Amino acid sequence: MDTAKRISVEEAIRAYTINGAYQLRLEDQIGSIEVGKKADLIVLGKNLLEGKLEDIHKTPVLLTLMDGKARYDKLPA
Repeated sequence: MDTAKRISVEEAIRAYTINGAYQLRLEDQIGSIEVGKKADLIVLGKNLLEGKLEDIHKTPVLLTLMDGKARYDKLPA
């Protein structure tokens, strides 16, 4: 695969978060973690910026928050 045509993990995260919110004109409500914004986020089992790109799909989701409420919770006790 031509690596010149790839985007970085950082760029992909930005595209799915703050840039997506900007395209929807909702960047004042969603897209980043800030006081006053909706608390929709996930907690992952590892840092996506570390490790091999081909292993990202193996990263477990430990917690999903929507509107500040836990909708999925597999955090260790």
